[in-house]
Amino acid sequence: MESPPSTSKLGRAPPLTLDILNDDVLYEICSYVSTIHENSPYGYFTPLKNLSLVNRHFRDITVPILFRNVRIVTPERHSDVVTEGDWKIARAAMDGLEGFMKHIKMLTFDIYGYKHPTQPPLQQDMDRIAHFLGSLPRLHKFIFCVPKPHVPFLASSFKVANITLSAVKTLFFNPVSIFIVPMCPAVETIIMHTPYYDGIDQETEASVEAYKVQLIEALSSAKQLQRFEAAGSWSESDVNGLRIVAPNLKHLNMIGGGYNGYASPLSAIFPALSQFEHLEHLDVETAFRLGMGYHPPFCGNAYMGPGGDELRKEVGERGVQTEEKVAQMAFSACKALKELWVGDHARAVVVRDGKGGIKDVKWTRGIQRIGEI
Repeated sequence: MESPPSTSKLGRAPPLTLDILNDDVLYEICSYVSTIHENSPYGYFTPLKNLSLVNRHFRDITVPILFRNVRIVTPERHSDVVTEGDWKIARAAMDGLEGFMKHIKMLTFDIYGYKHPTQPPLQQDMDRIAHFLGSLPRLHKFIFCVPKPHVPFLASSFKVANITLSAVKTLFFNPVSIFIVPMCPAVETIIMHTPYYDGIDQETEASVEAYKVQLIEALSSAKQLQRFEAAGSWSESDVNGLRIVAPNLKHLNMIGGGYNGYASPLSAIFPALSQFEHLEHLDVETAFRLGMGYHPPFCGNAYMGPGGDELRKEVGERGVQTEEKVAQMAFSACKALKELWVGDHARAVVVRDGKGGIKDVKWTRGIQRIGEI
């Protein structure tokens, strides 16, 4: 029996290093590393940056990953310094990204604090943003937050620049920035908040209705819209208006506005919802904010002392009953509906028979719904 050849005859195998892997394999490794975060005293840093500094080859491979998700945001949201916008950060970011704009797929622009600006912005800053956005050929997801006093200036710059964000599929914006919707002709997902009567904007009923008219007009340009999420006091007329301009919606998230949730009881809104023939996913408010007769006590004292446990049990049972009632109404009204969320922790999936009727509804409770943004 022959003995195996010695390692001296075979020669020593070359050491396995990352450099000998082909670029496709390295890219997959880098993509995975980009999802890892490590704690540091200075916040969260991705080790992908360290990997990119090892050698030029790694840097060339990791650059598209490093710059695909860019956030231009202020780190001092509560500071009065950024009331007029943290333009120092914005200018530095746009300057620094000059050579990497072709890699940006996701962009968050939010450089303002929680107080409204009191001074007009510099026109060159507005023009610079418009030029910057118009130079992002692969921008896929855009989160855009600009306060009301500065919006007219920005809208003017966008109009003069005549830009089109043709690659944007997901758009998140505050309602005063409706002007940006027609600039995204390929948008499929829109997430926004409708203006409130109180709060920082101090809107009136008339101004809120005016925003709704502008929104419906703007949405008519979004021919590929599949998903719409909006927070506000939804009414039957709001849903009807949305149906006219976006009849092919597959996912509708009706986040409520204010304590009372909707302007109309959900039961009154279902006839309008039933007109969405392709609606597969529907998200509605939590049970006690749907106008369905479920009004649990919110004061903790109600559950203390004698009878507290029984009341808590009764309230929980009534909540479940309300959720089940809503599900039956939803799946009966919307024939294509597959999934319903009631609030953030109750998910219902329907099982239909061969004729589209309701055979069973399967519930999952206690899990947290994950939003799009």
